[in-house]
Amino acid sequence: QVHDSVCALGFFDGVHLGHQQLLKEVEHIAKEKGLKKAIMTFSVHPKQILENNDYHYLMSLSEKINILKQWQFDYFYIIDFDQTVANLKPNTFLQNYIINHQIKHVVCGFDFHFGKKGMGDVHVLQENKSFDVTVIEEYSEDALKVSSSYIKKLLNEGNIEKANHLLTRFYRVSGQVIYGLQNGRKIGFPTANIELEDAHVAVPLGGVYAVRVIVNGKSYHGMANIGYNPTFGDVAQ
Repeated sequence: QVHDSVCALGFFDGVHLGHQQLLKEVEHIAKEKGLKKAIMTFSVHPKQILENNDYHYLMSLSEKINILKQWQFDYFYIIDFDQTVANLKPNTFLQNYIINHQIKHVVCGFDFHFGKKGMGDVHVLQENKSFDVTVIEEYSEDALKVSSSYIKKLLNEGNIEKANHLLTRFYRVSGQVIYGLQNGRKIGFPTANIELEDAHVAVPLGGVYAVRVIVNGKSYHGMANIGYNPTFGDVAQ
């Protein structure tokens, strides 16, 4: 049985400081109104479907789920976004996903869009009398909007420290150890080549980084090279 809830709506790529303002507001409203806490997101970014865009993410869907689980909300809805969902009229979207799920209060960012051609926006949400709406205004630091695209820009420039601050945790990528040239072991420094779990995840600027490596739940200090291996004749890493 689904109980009445207050729900944060958004894509939440990175679950950064801007997104966290929405999640904190949900916690506040839930306590005030005695509602359950919910999150609603999409399986893929709408741009990837609508624009056939090679969209790069700050995290895979599984990592996003793991981070959001830490907020211990009662309900976690993932809309499997495809052309059918993209073509829904805004009010049909609201009926299917908000009203039918007993969501009585919606929290979203000022720039949230939904429904066919993105015609649904905060004004359409506010016109619907089946639920209340709280709009979270732009969250900025140093007069710059904190967004997933800004954090990707920081990673692209190699500004990991700032990116980590806005993410409130170390940026991470996941993948599988694959067979390499095995040159490292010859010089007493075994290396592991990592094939990324998701080719659409944003990768920081090429270079050498101090890292923490997590293998089978155990954490190790390490060094990572992103890009090419100049020691052995520009082998792509």
